[in-house]
Amino acid sequence: MSEGNIEQNPGARNPQGLRLVNFNEVTEPGIYVDIQKKRIFRIPSEILNPTHAGTRMVCLPDFQVVKISSDPWLEKPEIKELCTKKNLPIPE
Repeated sequence: MSEGNIEQNPGARNPQGLRLVNFNEVTEPGIYVDIQKKRIFRIPSEILNPTHAGTRMVCLPDFQVVKISSDPWLEKPEIKELCTKKNLPIPE
């Protein structure tokens, strides 16, 4: 898969062979799926900008996600389709 972050442990992959990254270490905008709890996260580039006026959410404990798209504004049907194609759990 060409999308996603480069993680410190390149061997960390889910059963589908997609790269897993820790949510708190996401550095690229896009849509990320938490494969354990079937959640999606939309991360626009603005939120990753260090000069952004808002606060970046940090989750404790950290968890792993898979990047499925570089476009954080995909509609839910498109997200479901990507998850189906990549054999990932479909977020609710």
